[in-house]
Amino acid sequence: MSVFQMYLMAPIALWLLAVAVRFRRSALVLAGGLIAVGLVTFAAVIAGSVSPHQLGLSPQTSIQSMLGFALVGLAAMYAYSPVADWLATRWVAKPPTLGAFRALAQSRLKLLVGIIIAWVFGGFLEELTFRGIVLQSMQALASAWLPPPAAAGVAICAAAAGAGVIHLYQGPRAVIIIVQLSVLFGVLFVVSGYNLWAVMVCHGLYDTIAFVRFAAGKSKYSRLDDDHSGDEAGQPASQTTAWLQLVARRRISRRRNPPFQVNRSTIIVVRRNHRSCRYGRPNLPEIVPRVHRDETRNTANRARA
Repeated sequence: MSVFQMYLMAPIALWLLAVAVRFRRSALVLAGGLIAVGLVTFAAVIAGSVSPHQLGLSPQTSIQSMLGFALVGLAAMYAYSPVADWLATRWVAKPPTLGAFRALAQSRLKLLVGIIIAWVFGGFLEELTFRGIVLQSMQALASAWLPPPAAAGVAICAAAAGAGVIHLYQGPRAVIIIVQLSVLFGVLFVVSGYNLWAVMVCHGLYDTIAFVRFAAGKSKYSRLDDDHSGDEAGQPASQTTAWLQLVARRRISRRRNPPFQVNRSTIIVVRRNHRSCRYGRPNLPEIVPRVHRDETRNTANRARA
């Protein structure tokens, strides 16, 4: 562990704090932070302030050994994933908000681009940040007060918590799942002899398989209600809900047969030909038939008058 890694811990901590408090859904801040860490680290390697070996990028093991660790770690990740999801489901009822990943199912080109982005940001930059820098720095700090196994455990958990922070935009259940899986990445890093390439390959393969299953509709979260994806995707679901609630309070709730209702869970019920269609919190103009859209718009205008 180098002095450079210790000094870089402070900017990383400030970045994570900013994400947790204010910028958890800002792609610019999330991606920019990872890119900044990667560029600064690359410059430090060129300048000689830190060596690839100190980051775990020049291990003493062979490529075959690295791939073996990566595949064993991948198998362990997928074996534990149902347990992680089960635990997260018990603690948080609301499913993850995965609207940002809907594009993966739209075309093979978008799926390929998504996989490449996952390898760059998840497989390389995220592991460089949280395993190559945070974990090793925390382990060096904790070793002054704790025995080596305990110090490694503290460092693994600290790095996993940091990885969970940058996934807050996916919702609390996803964070719980990701923190558990990130602990496994940390264990793989330590067990493999601090071989960062093994963790990067494992992470990249895990995301690739997860993206392909999500795009193919094989994942349990592939067809979540839009209620759980609108916020993350940046859709104006919250704005739609806000003015719907305003209209409901003023006029629609007083009518005998309103075209829709808004309850406390912001569930929209559209009545058409004496049938009820239930939706979550999608963008209203995309789902409501034109006749009801016009009626809704007229009702809203009358309510504002």
